[in-house]
Amino acid sequence: MTMMSDLSKDLVEEILSKAPITSLGAVRSTSKQWNASSKDRLLCKAEPREQYLRFMVMDHRFLSMTFNLHGILKGDGEVFVRPSIKEVGDIVNQIDISKVFHCDGLVSCVANDNSSLVVWNPYLGQTKWIEAREPHDESDMFALGYDKNHKILRLYDEYYNYKFYNLKTESWGEEDYLPGWDIDSYNRGVALNGNTYFLTQEQRAKDKYRVYLLCFDFTTETFGEFLAMPFKYHRKYIGTLSCVGKEKLAALYQRWDTGEMAIWVTTKIESNEVLWRNLFKVDMEPLIRFGFQYCRDEAGSFFIDEEKKLAVVFNLDRKSDKRTKKKRCYHTAYIVGEKGYLRKVVLGEAVEVREGVYRSALVCSSSYVPSLEKINQIEEEEEEDKKRKRKSKRLCSMKFNLHGILNEDGLEFVVPSIKEVGILLNNRVEISKVFYCAGLLLCVTKDELRLVVWNPYLGQTRWINTKTTTGVPIYALGCDNNKNHKILSFFYDRSSYEIYDFKSDSWRAFNVMPNWYMDWYRQGTSLDGNTYFWTRERKKGYDSDEDEDTSPYFLICFDFTAERFGKLLDLPFTLDFVSEDNGILYCVKEEKLAALYQQFDTTMIEIWITTKIEPNAVSWTPFLKVDIEPLLGHYFQFNEDDCCFFIDEEKKLAVVIHADGFVEGKIICRTTSFIIGENGYLKKVNLGEETYDYPLVCSYVPSSVQINQIAGSEGRGNKRKRKSKGKGRPAGRDLTNKV
Repeated sequence: MTMMSDLSKDLVEEILSKAPITSLGAVRSTSKQWNASSKDRLLCKAEPREQYLRFMVMDHRFLSMTFNLHGILKGDGEVFVRPSIKEVGDIVNQIDISKVFHCDGLVSCVANDNSSLVVWNPYLGQTKWIEAREPHDESDMFALGYDKNHKILRLYDEYYNYKFYNLKTESWGEEDYLPGWDIDSYNRGVALNGNTYFLTQEQRAKDKYRVYLLCFDFTTETFGEFLAMPFKYHRKYIGTLSCVGKEKLAALYQRWDTGEMAIWVTTKIESNEVLWRNLFKVDMEPLIRFGFQYCRDEAGSFFIDEEKKLAVVFNLDRKSDKRTKKKRCYHTAYIVGEKGYLRKVVLGEAVEVREGVYRSALVCSSSYVPSLEKINQIEEEEEEDKKRKRKSKRLCSMKFNLHGILNEDGLEFVVPSIKEVGILLNNRVEISKVFYCAGLLLCVTKDELRLVVWNPYLGQTRWINTKTTTGVPIYALGCDNNKNHKILSFFYDRSSYEIYDFKSDSWRAFNVMPNWYMDWYRQGTSLDGNTYFWTRERKKGYDSDEDEDTSPYFLICFDFTAERFGKLLDLPFTLDFVSEDNGILYCVKEEKLAALYQQFDTTMIEIWITTKIEPNAVSWTPFLKVDIEPLLGHYFQFNEDDCCFFIDEEKKLAVVIHADGFVEGKIICRTTSFIIGENGYLKKVNLGEETYDYPLVCSYVPSSVQINQIAGSEGRGNKRKRKSKGKGRPAGRDLTNKV
């Protein structure tokens, strides 16, 4: 049998040359020999020099584009090969991308909703998600660079202010002021030798047409001096930058009134000095049409082949549909040479951002070369700390098999199986809360700024921006009698609530003067499309929180059909805040509610289940009562804020999942499940490693509800199909999910 180690070096190089650069992460894991050879991937003799690989964002998708300029000139003797465009990066393409910036093998991407920033090393397959101190604005500009460490520059407030993020320390620097010049929002910077160069104009300058080059030095973390450009500038003219290898800058300039396009390249470039030479000029008017102008929106993109004296210019080409009379836009590449040679390549139809508005493709200014830079290198102790934090925000599936837990079964107990699920969610954001409703999961991001509704069975997600920037709202997912799904959002201390309607893709506000008070840390429980919450009656004539604390707890239902809260419903026990008694709710097979109760001064646990449950009526019956003192000791108590449970009604068993708050003197949670039966039977099961948060658990039954079949902003998903990120579908059985 021929082994991989038996293959000749020439054959390995031939194989590597045909593997897409963005797939090298998988290639590296094949063998040690392939790992070593792949590091010299671009030096393989089978690699054509004229093949350019660049990353691009087109219609919010992150793509790789291989542009082969063989055969573009008559003397090549070869046929021109159309560019190959592929969607890459499962991790990055879980979000819509609005901005991309490439720097020496690393790529920074900004989410279209301006809520996320991620740095990605495609070669190593590493990503680093960066939390913002505040939401980004659509006009904010980002650049990636380095000294000894990689950093991100952010320009904001119309580019009068800037700050930078250090990837090693994982912190944002202090705000600084950008005096004396203007940077246009559509003029992206270009990375070269770890620094970033921008086109800028001096404020209040005597010569208003003078344009300069400005360098941000990531070592000194300051902007340099004004550097000369080889042309003057006007708002109606176009000027933009690109890279030539790792050593030079290129500048494209087009005059609107003449159609002349000129390409310049640097002969010397430093942070405080630059020299230019003209590569070629061409009149675009006879080649295309009078009035053709390079796209201002996002400054378009271009790259050059200095040896062939060619430029590939990306633009939007607008055409009118003869049948519908409607204008349509196409992403187009124009290949222009010094002798006026032109080839037009249509890359695909552009998606409408909003009515009549399109975005030009954003192509990274420099060709992609793999990097061995590890963007997730941190100290061992910090790594353990970060692992705990990540585990605290994971979404997991947990199979809990209660066969064999009772002696008469004659079977051995099976330890619960816990697996991380949902690549769509976990590699992208940290989840702080999860809410289950009829096969759908509502997940709240750690920063409380975004929601995602996920159907694990169909592999569909729907991202929703909240209208809240401060406070910690309470969320719930439900549906009305017509199976229209909705999200409830409200604050425990405000006299209003909001409802998001999936069908209309919008939020609506409601005012209410409640006669009840709700704890912010208590989640609701979904049943039959509605949500039930713990609440306390607000006493008339009493204004202090102390008086409200003595009020007993009730249940209250939010009816998603009527879109309002119902009346207060009795619990089968008396529970108030001051006594420090504990009560926990659970849904039984989406038909009943179960309530666990434990008094603070006793070790007796009671569990009740409903015999009737409606928005305005409830009745209860006892299910289980057991004293846990002989099993766990006199001082052991389950707390509602670090505990959840579920029951097996047939076996008369309850599984209580509890988090111990201290491990070896540290505030670290160790999650444990306690299996309790009517005869006091108990089994204690450790559910895994330590984290920093308490578990949230819900039962799961698959659903075929389509959560992305709507109009509006989600309609774009129907215009361009994406590959399903979900692999396989869960069987139709109960699963328990844990955050």
